[in-house]
Amino acid sequence: MMSTQVKCMSILLLFAVLPLVFILVLNDGTFRYSLDDAYIHLSLSEGISRFHYGINPGEVSSPSSSMLWPLLLAPFARSPVHEYVPLAFNLVCLILMQTVMRRLLEKTLPTSGALCVNTLAIGIICITNQIGLVYTGMEHTLHNLLCLVLLLKVIDQSSTGAVQRMLVLAIIALPLVRFEGLALSISACVVLMMQGKLRTGLLLLAATLLLLGACCLFLHSLGLPALPSSVLVKTSLDQSISTPFRYLTTRILEALENPRAIRLIIIWAILFAYIINKWKTKDCIFALFLFVPVTAHLLFGRYGWFARYDAYILLTSFTGGFWLFRRCIGKWFSSDGPVRKKVLSILLVAAVVCAPELRATVLTPMASNEIHRQHGSMRILVAESFNDDVIANDIGLISYRNENKIVDVAGLSCERARVAISCKETAWMDEICVENNVAMAVIYTRAYRDVIPGDWVHAASLILIGPLFVVPERSVDIYITDRDRAEEVYSALDRWEPTLPAGTELQLVSER
Repeated sequence: MMSTQVKCMSILLLFAVLPLVFILVLNDGTFRYSLDDAYIHLSLSEGISRFHYGINPGEVSSPSSSMLWPLLLAPFARSPVHEYVPLAFNLVCLILMQTVMRRLLEKTLPTSGALCVNTLAIGIICITNQIGLVYTGMEHTLHNLLCLVLLLKVIDQSSTGAVQRMLVLAIIALPLVRFEGLALSISACVVLMMQGKLRTGLLLLAATLLLLGACCLFLHSLGLPALPSSVLVKTSLDQSISTPFRYLTTRILEALENPRAIRLIIIWAILFAYIINKWKTKDCIFALFLFVPVTAHLLFGRYGWFARYDAYILLTSFTGGFWLFRRCIGKWFSSDGPVRKKVLSILLVAAVVCAPELRATVLTPMASNEIHRQHGSMRILVAESFNDDVIANDIGLISYRNENKIVDVAGLSCERARVAISCKETAWMDEICVENNVAMAVIYTRAYRDVIPGDWVHAASLILIGPLFVVPERSVDIYITDRDRAEEVYSALDRWEPTLPAGTELQLVSER
């Protein structure tokens, strides 16, 4: 007979595969990730497989927020299964996550039984959108797995005094997978030093910073900023350095208006109170370990975007809380009353707290369908019907398996555009168009209304029918940027229109 652990892993895998079934049904058999960003990593990994760091051939760029994730995908770039490798990696990481979570909960509830612990582990994983993150096709599942591994090994180290290999691996790898992991890695090194492992903690801290610094030097050697463009575009690091007081005030005011941030502020306050109450105890050190990354995320982190930016800190603090309050939880589980009701109570509270994450999991198939209808359709226009260089503001799917140049006006793979947006220039889009000699642009008009050149011709719009879940705009607008090549664009639109999937509509704005 199968063990309880194998049965629970099978149940989790079944839950994880359900969104895939709905995705294939909604997309008429075509698999798409729930975010366009996944295809940025895939496109970059194609370049890396050819010993080139960038999306466009011959043009270096750093559009990926992760230094390690595209490298893991690169060996498969010339394989027909390349597109599905992130999904396979994430499913494996999800199963491993359940194993690590189970071991963490076993330490908290050693007498509660395998079924109770496994049910809690699966429930927390589902409630915190870990299944939904699998289908983003990005590095978040690996990152969250490493967070749990770090959590487990810090607890083991505090109990045994031994620094295990997996602790070393997690500390070094976390910031390479996502830069947010640096706070957790530094915190773990500080914990080691506080527990008498001064030399080990310093060596690990130095190794982590040196590896991260080497990645930054590599980007700098290519003539790029030391940090990836996606990090610079999506954060306000320059403002935090130049005007720290103003930055801090703005962050506090924004946090008080954001329910996700308020949730994290409550966690921060609980940890702060715990540290004050348990000062100079062993548990205080573990509370400090959680306190540092929570504080860092409140100061520099982002929230939401399909429940992925703050997923790691929510999972880490929630799971770490089980260990922190293990005595209270243990007494409660040892008291009279069915254990299953107590497990259900914990999961119900978690479901209420993590309602945005649950919503993202449920909406994952619909998000994939949106990417299929909008970005998948634009890919056919750009790579097949038009088959030439274009200007675009979403560069993932349209650049994947496409040898034509994609001029990115969002600034992820075009440093000129990123700097222009940061400096609030006005004539930069026309300059980029002339420099790259492109005849067509596919962009969200509302995002660039003030900088779209007046001589561009709005030829058509692709309209999504129905509610929106992840794409920022219902309409992608198609512009003719070179009037001498207008017929090429109109002919491409004629070839493209019959390929459009259900739930989309092509509206012609200007005639030939």
